[in-house]
Amino acid sequence: MTENVVTHISISIARTGGYFTLYRCVSYVESSLSHGRRRQIHEHFDGLTAEERNDVLDHLIDSVEVGQSINVVNDTIVSQPSLF
Repeated sequence: MTENVVTHISISIARTGGYFTLYRCVSYVESSLSHGRRRQIHEHFDGLTAEERNDVLDHLIDSVEVGQSINVVNDTIVSQPSLF
């Protein structure tokens, strides 16, 4: 059985014209009885209005915490509540 434990989260915001882009990088350790390795998941959300940016940012901040075990399928975190 593999366990994925979050070790670091970074979120950045960029503004292009009147729209925003959010970037999130979740670093985690993937470990099992036979091995362990560091992995990262990169996510981005483009073309957001200020209100959408705030909604997505609130979700990203509340959805995953350092020390939390997560389920990862195809480089996507699946153990968090849906945004929509």
